[in-house]
Amino acid sequence: MAFSPSSVGIGAASTLTYTITNPTATIVTSVAFTNTLPSGLEVASPSSLTTDCTGATATATSGSQTVQLAGGFSTAAGSCTVTVDITNTSAGTYVNSANLTSSQGTSGTATDTLTVTGPTGDLTLVKQFNRTLAAPGSSIDLTNTDTGTGATSITFTDNLDGALSGLTVSSLPADGFCGSGA
Repeated sequence: MAFSPSSVGIGAASTLTYTITNPTATIVTSVAFTNTLPSGLEVASPSSLTTDCTGATATATSGSQTVQLAGGFSTAAGSCTVTVDITNTSAGTYVNSANLTSSQGTSGTATDTLTVTGPTGDLTLVKQFNRTLAAPGSSIDLTNTDTGTGATSITFTDNLDGALSGLTVSSLPADGFCGSGA
């Protein structure tokens, strides 16, 4: 199994690929695995689950911690894959392991690691007006700029009336520019 990419930010998806290989000249049946993901990882929404394993049924419900394959068979000297998108809820190093079983027994443990990185550095919010003087009733543009790196879901409150009595907001950026209600 392998995560790609093997390092992502909080909330980002990584594709987990299980590669099942039969190096023998024997047809293998009853190919199956159940992979319970480590706490902090879950199947993404959408899961983007696919398999090319003959006769197999793959399942991975978005938001769950389980990926399964059942009922597959492998031709002699053949291989197949199962892929699914996985996401995370917090920074950390996640070691994921699963055992493959088949008519030939248990093939051993497959393991891979996903590293989830959090925001780095200090977050600085810079407030800048487009001019310093304005007549009563006129408009001044105010820009708030995040100068940090890796931060997500930034929320702040700006008390305009505290800066100068009577200041009001006349319009906000369009949704999607900085998020809803930015």
